[in-house]
Amino acid sequence: MSESALVSNEENLVRILHKDWIVDGVLQTNAFALRNGETYISVNRPSVDSFSTDVSDFVRKHTGYQIDDGSSF
Repeated sequence: MSESALVSNEENLVRILHKDWIVDGVLQTNAFALRNGETYISVNRPSVDSFSTDVSDFVRKHTGYQIDDGSSF
């Protein structure tokens, strides 16, 4: 991993969760499992200026994801 890909331990990160990863209100461990061919888990950085727009665009294009009324993902 390159030095520029590292994130400070002080920074908050978020993961957009697919609806299938939450069963009866419980987050399933497969929400954090690597898929075939993946070498890292994708996360989002709220500190990036385009965060809200990026997430909204992603959710609009991927119907298996949603934003709840409290703006949590």
